[in-house]
Amino acid sequence: MKFLVTGGAGYIGSHMVRFLLSKKHKVTIYDNLSSGKFIKYNKAKFEKIDLLNLKKLDIAMSKSKFDAVFHFAGLSIVSDSEKKLKKYYNNNVIGAKNLIETMIKYKINNFIFSSSASVYGKPISHKISESHKMKPISNYGKNKKEIEKILIKVGKKKNFK
Repeated sequence: MKFLVTGGAGYIGSHMVRFLLSKKHKVTIYDNLSSGKFIKYNKAKFEKIDLLNLKKLDIAMSKSKFDAVFHFAGLSIVSDSEKKLKKYYNNNVIGAKNLIETMIKYKINNFIFSSSASVYGKPISHKISESHKMKPISNYGKNKKEIEKILIKVGKKKNFK
C-alpha cells in the first residue's frame, strides 16, 4: 500500500514511517521540519511541505495517489500553545483542514489522526473512553477538539473515513 505520513520527521511520525517501511509499504513524508529532524530512509520519499502552504500541498497531492494518510504534523507543546495561540491554531487546525480538503479533492478517503487525551480536560475517571465528555483546558486540547469536530462533520458529509 502507499501511505503519506505528515510530520514524518517528528517523534511519533518517524516511528510510524519505520513501521510502515518494515511492512514493505511505500511511504511519503511531508514535514516542514519546524520541530522534527529528517532522517533519510532508503525507501521513503521526503518532501518539505508546510500544510499551511495550500498551493504546494495541492501540487504534491495531485501527483500521488495514497491509500491512506497518517497525520502527525502538529505543534504539541501545551505550554507554548497558551503563549502562541495563533501559531498553534494555524499550524494544527488550519493545516489539518487544508490536508483534509486536499485529500477530499483528490479522492483520498482514509485518514488516521493523532489526537490527544487533552481534548477531555480533567477526566472524571481513571479510564477514559472516546464517549467521555470533551472539555479541554488548554489551547492545544481545544485545537485537537476542533479538528475532531471537523472530522466528524466531514466524515458524515463526504463519507470520509
